[in-house]
Amino acid sequence: MQPTESRHARSVALATILTATFLTALNSSMVRVATPMMQETFGTSYSWLTWVQNGYTLVYAVLMPVAGRLGDMYGRRRIFLFGVCVFTLGSILCTFTWSFASLIVFRAIQAIGSGAIFPNAVIMATSLYSPEERGRILGLWGAVGSVGSVIGPSLGGFLVEFLDWRSVFYVNIPIGILVFFAATARLKESELKQKRPFDLAGASMFGLTVLSFLLALNIGNDFGWMGWQVWSLAAAGCLLTLIFVRQENRCTDPMIHLDLLTSKAFLVAVVCGMIHMYAGQTVGFLMPLFLVNIQGYGAAVMGLMLLPSALVRVFVSPYSGSLSDKYGARLPAGLGMCALVVTFLLLARLHQTSSAWYIGVCLLLNGAGGGLMQSPVLNSVIGSRDSSESGVVSGLFNMTRFVGGMIGTAVAGIQVGDEMAASGAVMPGPISGFYEAFMTASVLAAIGFFVSRRLADPHTRAIPAPRATAEDASGVTGRI
Repeated sequence: MQPTESRHARSVALATILTATFLTALNSSMVRVATPMMQETFGTSYSWLTWVQNGYTLVYAVLMPVAGRLGDMYGRRRIFLFGVCVFTLGSILCTFTWSFASLIVFRAIQAIGSGAIFPNAVIMATSLYSPEERGRILGLWGAVGSVGSVIGPSLGGFLVEFLDWRSVFYVNIPIGILVFFAATARLKESELKQKRPFDLAGASMFGLTVLSFLLALNIGNDFGWMGWQVWSLAAAGCLLTLIFVRQENRCTDPMIHLDLLTSKAFLVAVVCGMIHMYAGQTVGFLMPLFLVNIQGYGAAVMGLMLLPSALVRVFVSPYSGSLSDKYGARLPAGLGMCALVVTFLLLARLHQTSSAWYIGVCLLLNGAGGGLMQSPVLNSVIGSRDSSESGVVSGLFNMTRFVGGMIGTAVAGIQVGDEMAASGAVMPGPISGFYEAFMTASVLAAIGFFVSRRLADPHTRAIPAPRATAEDASGVTGRI
């Protein structure tokens, strides 16, 4: 769909794309609320229960770059529609779950759909408008995802309490069907210029490489970071990386052009994105533990106390995108990093008797920092490459952000250790473990501030297309 089409047509197409984004965010946040009931139903251990979310995240993260590349080559609308179908099918299957193993498998099917939706939705949404408006659209896209994260816990809690845990998947089915038919009718895609073979070997090696490293991150806390399981997976990942690089160097039309992985614009954005997600997951992992285990709040009150962070992100994200359109990505990203530095310095001072007002201010700053960061950095990295590579760039960038989040959760878990069990006696001053985790995040955010000064201008293509015929290689003539 071209930016010159009517405002109404573009608005309907954008609403369709954003609804799919909202659906995936809503699903993830609702499932988190339902996990205790899943544990009660299947009688599984807590360590296995985490795979309801971890298994989904692993498949989702690994597939995003692959789905982005498929969208670049064969049409983003096609892959987007495939993703919506698979996600909806996975949701239907989850309602018929008969065992914990079947639930994990059906959640993986959902993740395949989400992985196909996400990178292509981002590029389709921005392609509806001119490059000068891309930041605003990315900000709106980020805000819609935040709305899903805000609504999910409350809606999921209501459904689980008055129906059962399977009801959190019922919601996805009518919305998924609506999005599919709306996308079929409203999203346009030009004819392919030239078909080229997909680099299946490269995609397979890439998927296995990323999966090895992510599995190592996921099982570290369970088996010990010096355990043979973790080091075996890490060694396998290193070996697969070498095989992947060799395959891509030999392939005439690789899944990922390796010059992307060494480009300054991309690497700077990746560092900023990983620090952003590291910070976000540190707060997301530690604050519920602090509020419930250290301060003794109930789950309902804890959920309400975490709302301000997400609500602020909803309002800040669109404005940060507009700022990146007017002034470039460095200003809003730098402000966001500064807000995160202040946030973690304040959080490091938390103690058992910290007031709700103090915690609220910290979470408001956290939401503002996250909202200022997300769309400008993504705007920078998308604008730095040729449009024929936008899908794989979006998928690869967002995958690295997930890796940053996983690292944040793993490191915070190591640093906190058993401190959360010490909620009996009143402990004066900052709490060891939480203090170290928040100070580590503040140092990383400070490093992120200086790195963000090197972000590329989102409206200046810093890197030429790797081939003179890149547009032909993409096989897509339209903007979507």
